[in-house]
Amino acid sequence: MSKNLEELFNNLCFKALLIFGMAFFTFSNAYTQNYRSAAGVRISYGGLFSYKHALNEKNYLEGILSVRWNGVVMTGLFEWQQALDSKNLQWYAGTGIHAGVHGRNNVFQAEEDQNEAVQMNLGIDLIGGIEYVFKNVPIVVSADYKPAFYFTGDRWLVPEEFGLTARYIFEY
Repeated sequence: MSKNLEELFNNLCFKALLIFGMAFFTFSNAYTQNYRSAAGVRISYGGLFSYKHALNEKNYLEGILSVRWNGVVMTGLFEWQQALDSKNLQWYAGTGIHAGVHGRNNVFQAEEDQNEAVQMNLGIDLIGGIEYVFKNVPIVVSADYKPAFYFTGDRWLVPEEFGLTARYIFEY
């Protein structure tokens, strides 16, 4: 089963990067600094896709789809955003929840038989990072830290998720 998920992950990443690249070169004109919605690729431990939508100038919703522990985890975040030295560079912080199913128990060193059963993954997340919106192209990049607290499994804290995200801006 893990080989099929790995192939699916590789195919999805290739297609996402291809679409992202084509859209970048097709629609790169002059743009403003603020955006309403953007989607792209998140590179992190288990990361895959990210979608971010503005509720207003300072509040955003972000959805993250991750492939982790031979399964899928979906995370929803509410984020507060503030400009640093310019409108292009901003910091953000937020909180949210995650849920998923996977084939490995949430422990430090899973025993062999623990990797065969389907496990449920529920918990809360924190996030903090910086984001840069390019002036003349519809691209936003960010770097963040997103620790997660789990209600299931033997590990209640999973602190290893640092992420780099590149999103294409769909709506201003």
